[in-house]
Amino acid sequence: MALRKKARFQAIYNETEFVGLIFLVEGETAVYLAYLAIISAKHGQGYGTKVLQALRKNYYNKDIILDIEPINSLALNYNQRVKRLHFYERNGFKQTGKKLIDAGGQYAIMTTGTVFKAEILNQLLHYMSFGLHKFKVE
Repeated sequence: MALRKKARFQAIYNETEFVGLIFLVEGETAVYLAYLAIISAKHGQGYGTKVLQALRKNYYNKDIILDIEPINSLALNYNQRVKRLHFYERNGFKQTGKKLIDAGGQYAIMTTGTVFKAEILNQLLHYMSFGLHKFKVE
């Protein structure tokens, strides 16, 4: 049973071995990748890239949007943030120069599209949260 038809939470397996999770929300013209996690023992083995390639193939006619922690040299996980940014850039994502702001902080928005439209992301976030969570894109 799914609460939302266009919201998907999926486990990632290599044959029978669990390697990670994704959560995404699909809209008419874009997909918001809310969560991608590969277990730490599998980092650097190409699983994240394979997942992104599969998403780009499955949603070839839609932009994929995601957010990451901003690069902040004072952050305790600064190196992890830089690696994450480079990972997504290597996989065809571009920084939009826009931020997603919610109660948890501010996040840099990235997309595979050529033009980022904040209203599209706002619609996906509203749908994902049943309109109960407050997000702001600026």
